[in-house]
Amino acid sequence: MTRTPTTEPPRASAKSPPPSDGESGEARTAAAVPVGNEPSGRRPAHDRRPGTGLTLLAVACATLAGWWWLQQRALGSAGHALAAQAAALARMETDAEIIAQLRSAPRTAAERRRPNAELLAQIDRALAGAGVPKKLWQDSIPQAPQQLANSPYTRHTTQLYFEDITLRQATALVCRLLGEDPSLSLSSVHVSAGRGSRKNAGGAPTWRIDLAVSYLTYAPAEGVTGSPAEHRN
Repeated sequence: MTRTPTTEPPRASAKSPPPSDGESGEARTAAAVPVGNEPSGRRPAHDRRPGTGLTLLAVACATLAGWWWLQQRALGSAGHALAAQAAALARMETDAEIIAQLRSAPRTAAERRRPNAELLAQIDRALAGAGVPKKLWQDSIPQAPQQLANSPYTRHTTQLYFEDITLRQATALVCRLLGEDPSLSLSSVHVSAGRGSRKNAGGAPTWRIDLAVSYLTYAPAEGVTGSPAEHRN
């Protein structure tokens, strides 16, 4: 038997047909690259956001502004604290100068030492003015004069002893005595229990009270002239 040869139909070519004369080169390129085959990891140019750079710039500016504000606030607080400390230091220096002046130059001082009888007469008047019975005043003893350090002033002190006197009576006596003579001052007070812890007629407790009353005299060194009033504050 003789086979009859079969003829296969022509296969279609995988190549694109040649472009026609009317097609441009760009159209051929677009037709040759299928849509969706762009490289991965890159966003198409038409899909990028143009405001991203401006947003980052605004955030950076806001951060710098906040930092600057915090720095200015810290500097302002430090400045106020330094000013307050300077003012306090100035007040302390002024107070120290006043204290030093008061210590070196008392406000009142006598030019001479007064006789003891003169001081006792003042105490008598103060007792009468304060309504304190004179019998409560037991004794008075003048103390040795005391020269104040680095000063032309001398302190003269008299110790006064009272028995069975109330605190109210002692306070009234001191106020009366110092009020009548500003040159006098109270150097010390010692309070102890009286004899048998008595009470007066009004039922108030009485005490044994020792008062040290003093005054100053001005005694400048040789070659220094002037009165105490010229050396007062």
